[in-house]
Amino acid sequence: MKTFKGQQHELEDVLAQNDIFVGQPLMRDGGRYRVHISGDKKGSKNGEYKIDNNEGYFKCYKRDVFVRISPSNTKKQTRSERRRTLARIKKKARLNEDEDKIVFISGARHARKLWNQSKKAKKTNKYLKAKQVKPYGIKQLSHQLVLPL
Repeated sequence: MKTFKGQQHELEDVLAQNDIFVGQPLMRDGGRYRVHISGDKKGSKNGEYKIDNNEGYFKCYKRDVFVRISPSNTKKQTRSERRRTLARIKKKARLNEDEDKIVFISGARHARKLWNQSKKAKKTNKYLKAKQVKPYGIKQLSHQLVLPL
């Protein structure tokens, strides 16, 4: 894998030297993004990048290229800057955890609702008959089987 180190403004040059053209502006907000690389199969997303605060990376899986973006000539952070950076990172982590909890809870509620709406599975269900399985603890909603996890 080819690895390059450079600053953010050099990223586009390094990508162009390796025939990597994303075809859209790169987001520099710290999010992880999968992107289509021009010339690859339509709809494929063979590239990945993450850029935040003048640091990050760009990977191209098909061409085996990894570009690390690092601030080589920036000054060392002061104690207060490090505290602010750490606080920002922790805040992002808390927000991500909160989003995950919301998704988990809404998924659990939806699963519970489907389970409560379901009736006991019939022995005549096509899938159960084909697999020669009895409907122990299995429910059925319309023609779909619902199993507890």
